[in-house]
Amino acid sequence: MDIAKHLAAHPVVVAPMAGVTDKAYRQILASFSKGLLYTEMVSDKGLQYRNDRTLEMLKVDKEEGNVVLQLFGSDPKAMGEAARLACSRSRAVVLDLNMGCPVEKVVRKNGGAALMRDKETARKVLRALVENADRPVTVKMRSGWDFDSINAPEIARIAEEEGAAAVAVHGRTRSQMYRGTTDHGVIREVVRAVGIPVIGNGDIQSPEDARRMIENTGVEAVMVGRALWGDPWLLGRIDAYLRGSKPPPPPALEARLALIKRHAQLLSKEKGENVAVREMRAHVPRYFKGQPGSAPYKRHMNRIETLAELDELLKAYQRGNPPGS
Repeated sequence: MDIAKHLAAHPVVVAPMAGVTDKAYRQILASFSKGLLYTEMVSDKGLQYRNDRTLEMLKVDKEEGNVVLQLFGSDPKAMGEAARLACSRSRAVVLDLNMGCPVEKVVRKNGGAALMRDKETARKVLRALVENADRPVTVKMRSGWDFDSINAPEIARIAEEEGAAAVAVHGRTRSQMYRGTTDHGVIREVVRAVGIPVIGNGDIQSPEDARRMIENTGVEAVMVGRALWGDPWLLGRIDAYLRGSKPPPPPALEARLALIKRHAQLLSKEKGENVAVREMRAHVPRYFKGQPGSAPYKRHMNRIETLAELDELLKAYQRGNPPGS
């Protein structure tokens, strides 16, 4: 894949989201966009030790579109092995190094955003990925560890030197976690620092936010995260807005409910009905966000035990009947 050409044609990218961008939801998102779709984080150690659950995360179907497999870890040897294994078993078109995750259990092992504090290890890990991959390698990072160590431009230059094809920058520090606002200034500095494509990430919840990110920073593409959870239609709205086209109308209620059912069916196929129903308890309130009169149905979702009960809940909402009646 020529990433620069792909981003020019499809400038809206789906961010990696733990518990959200699994195989089922990637299939749904791919039906709305041909842009890059990131997987959940995949552990290099899990691949090195052939953990069954981790190996399962390598599986990418044709229906999932242009998938970026995101790896995390800080051991160059393990990362090189993970890259070889991923390339032999996955249809993902790109491998990505996670240098942005702020979660304690990741950073305490020098993974995720912690790599931004260890430039030499970051360089070695990147080199191992690039040398062992037969497809493009990218990097997703934050602006820095904290406000006293904002170094995304420097890390981006290292990534470019080691052969990365693109970088994505979340304009918050690790210490900010998901608080505060995205710093467009540091993303703009990264754009100026490298010759490879830069993807801007953070606080993109509307088509206007996406346009603002591009105009303020000069990035080639925008990465959208949590705003897509329960609203995959946002991909089409952003894409149309950026192209100067008329955005598609909001989905009709029937289309929204049909997509919820499809999501549940895809999850059931991949993980079994029991797991699918438990996970849909988190997804359904997102699909119902902002929908009139949906509050009691969202609450009742926690009592749902089967796909048949979910179907009845959706029918009750469509008819305006009280949940559980």
